[in-house]
Amino acid sequence: MYGKPEPGKKLFQDASDEEEHEKSFESVGLGLLLVGLLAVLFMLVIPSILSRQDGGGGETASGLRPTFTETSPTSASPLKILDYQLKRDAWFAYVEGNIRNTSAKVLGYAEVWAYFYDAAGRRIGESLANTVDLGPDMVWRFQIYYAGNKNEVSRVEVAVGSWWFR
Repeated sequence: MYGKPEPGKKLFQDASDEEEHEKSFESVGLGLLLVGLLAVLFMLVIPSILSRQDGGGGETASGLRPTFTETSPTSASPLKILDYQLKRDAWFAYVEGNIRNTSAKVLGYAEVWAYFYDAAGRRIGESLANTVDLGPDMVWRFQIYYAGNKNEVSRVEVAVGSWWFR
């Protein structure tokens, strides 16, 4: 019959129904947070793992190898640091430079690290920049900013980080 509720069903919403809707919205929010965390994991951790499996190498202008990437002596990095320079603007110290993909393949992911030092030679910070789909023989112009006081920075070193082919 029209207008009569089925046993155990309501015709109209009440306050308890709103609480159920709020709980479902909370579940959706937690789900979105989980998806976001998985996306960050995929973008930051997976490429690093893949580069280690591929024998991803690293180099610096001073010839030192970074400690954040496992390297293989038989596997040279396809990324060549062409140049870099420490700069300052009104608010930040930063390093700017150029890196070339020397391979004949597209690099699906590439990163470069900057290590910032004070006048006493202590490392006071590090940061990275990354790019995707760097084609053969392409040059990537990067900028990496130091988050602290720009006047603390005396020098900078740059190192190629993780990379993998697409």
